[in-house]
Amino acid sequence: MTILSSSIDAYFRPKSWEIAGGTTIYAFIGIRFYKTFMPISGDGIIRQSPKHHISGDIDTLQALQLYERKTRSYELRHWFGIAAAIIIAYFVPQPLTLFDYCFLALLTLLFNIYPIALQRHNRIRIYKIINVLKTKKSL
Repeated sequence: MTILSSSIDAYFRPKSWEIAGGTTIYAFIGIRFYKTFMPISGDGIIRQSPKHHISGDIDTLQALQLYERKTRSYELRHWFGIAAAIIIAYFVPQPLTLFDYCFLALLTLLFNIYPIALQRHNRIRIYKIINVLKTKKSL
């Protein structure tokens, strides 16, 4: 494992400060409420779509590890979204007003910061289950 990949892995691994009182800090900032109303993959949309089941060809541990990798990809996409918003705000030919900056900050919060928090919240939950399954396999 290279220094770069181990640094990336260290970033994506859950931190001790992200877990408080048996739950994640993201639960305290309302991530579950946000998840309910997400336009593309919120709980309301998911309940209306057909149920997805883990394939019989892949065991639960492998499926969870694959999903954990997907959460990294989703989180990274939102970091790129934040970078794009900053670049766009910087290179706009006309000066932005205070309202423009506040609106941009709100959009960034709703469409990038909260989704990043959601992916980190999900990853913490996935790690818990992966650790339980690994412990059971080693017994």
